[in-house]
Amino acid sequence: MKEAFFTHTVEILSMLLVAFLLGILLGYIIWYKWRRMYLDLQAEHERLAAQHRDLEKDNASLRYKVEELEKESTDKGRRIMSLEGDIAVLKGKLEQCQADLANHGHGQGGQRDIALGAAAAVAGSGGGRAATAAPDDLKKVEGIGPKIEQLCN
Repeated sequence: MKEAFFTHTVEILSMLLVAFLLGILLGYIIWYKWRRMYLDLQAEHERLAAQHRDLEKDNASLRYKVEELEKESTDKGRRIMSLEGDIAVLKGKLEQCQADLANHGHGQGGQRDIALGAAAAVAGSGGGRAATAAPDDLKKVEGIGPKIEQLCN
């Protein structure tokens, strides 16, 4: 009886030891697989986070450039409008000079008088600024009195 008890106890302990070793082996295999996958995913996450930061920096830089270019475009558009106005004023003065030249006789100086008239028109325009013929009546606008009108004109 003692012998049967001892044999059964050794059998049970050996099966427990085999189950324990089998569990450790399977646990290590599974843990190693998941650990490797975890490290791979963590490395990919860090790479993508760095790429995201770089793209955000590029985006901010491009937005700043767009704002600067829009400001520059607006300034250039205003300058073009101003220059087109100056061109229209100078064309009008040139036509007036040519008409004056035609009325006073064009046989005396010809092309020289036309050139002098064009130069006078440029000089008379105030350095490229459009000159107004008559001051505007700003008193019609609500809130503008004679003093402000005088300052504006």
